[in-house]
Amino acid sequence: MKNFISVKFFSNFFFIFIIIFLIKNELYNFLKLLSVPQFFTLIIISSILVIIITKINYILLNLFFKINFKKTFKITTLNSIFNYFLPNSGYVANTLYLKSKFNFNHSFFLGINIFKSLISGLVFFLFGLIATIYEKNLLLITSFFFLALIFYLILFISLKNKLYFIKKYKKIHNIISKFYIFKSKLFKSFKKIFFYYIIYYLLICVLYSVLFYFFSIKLKFIDVMIICSLAIMTKYLVINFADFGTGELLMITYLFTKNIGFDKALSIILIQKFFYLLSSLILILVSNAKK
Repeated sequence: MKNFISVKFFSNFFFIFIIIFLIKNELYNFLKLLSVPQFFTLIIISSILVIIITKINYILLNLFFKINFKKTFKITTLNSIFNYFLPNSGYVANTLYLKSKFNFNHSFFLGINIFKSLISGLVFFLFGLIATIYEKNLLLITSFFFLALIFYLILFISLKNKLYFIKKYKKIHNIISKFYIFKSKLFKSFKKIFFYYIIYYLLICVLYSVLFYFFSIKLKFIDVMIICSLAIMTKYLVINFADFGTGELLMITYLFTKNIGFDKALSIILIQKFFYLLSSLILILVSNAKK
C-alpha cells in the first residue's frame, strides 16, 4: 500500500512537470506581465472562496460536535492541499483527524460530504442550465445540465424522504442507510448551505472572468458561467493531480469551441488552482501566527 501511494505521489509530480513543460510559454508570459494589483486581486478572491468553504464545513460539523472556526479552517485548507498532491488524500486525512480528536464516526463524515456534493451539484447544474438556455444553440450542453439537474433532484428527494428503491442496490443502500441516521440534522441547514454555494459559484465565475481579462480574452459572463458549471464534474472523476478531472477536460473542450487554444485554456485552469492553493497556504500561516 505504501509503495502504491509513493508511486502515485511521484507520478503526480511527473504529471505536473509534463503539463507545465507543455504550457511553459503561456505561463511565463502571464507571470511576466502579472502586476502586483492583479496578483492581490487573485489572492483576495481565492481567499474568500477558501473562507466560504470553511464556513460551510463549520456549519455542518457543528451539527454533530463543537468545533471552532480556526480548527475547521485548518481541516478545510489541509484537505485542499493534500488533494493537490494525491487525489482524495485530503478526505482520508480529515477522517482520521476527526476520528482521533473528536471520535467522529466515518459514516457521519461521509454523509456530510454526500450532502455537500448534492447541494453544490444542484447549484452548479441549475446555473449551468440557466446560462445555456439564455445562450441558446447549445442543445447538447443544455440537455446535459437538464438531465444532471433532474438526477440530482431525484437523489435529493430520495435522500430526504427515504425512498426504498435504493434497497435494491446493497452497497449504495448501506451508505445511504447510515445517512438517514442524521439526515434530519443536515437538511435543517439546507437553506444556509445552498446560499453559501450560490455565493461560492458566483465568486468562482468572477475569478475566471478576471483571469480571462488578464489573458486578454473576451468572453461573455454567460460563457464563464457555463465553464464554471462544468467544473463540478471534477468531484466525480479525478484524473490525477490538483483535483484535475473530467470537469477541467470539459472546460477546455468548451473553451476550444470559443477559439481559445489548449495552452491558454489549461494555463487559466492551472493558475486558478495555483492561487487557490497559495491562498490556502497563506491563510494557514496567518492563522498559525495568531496563536
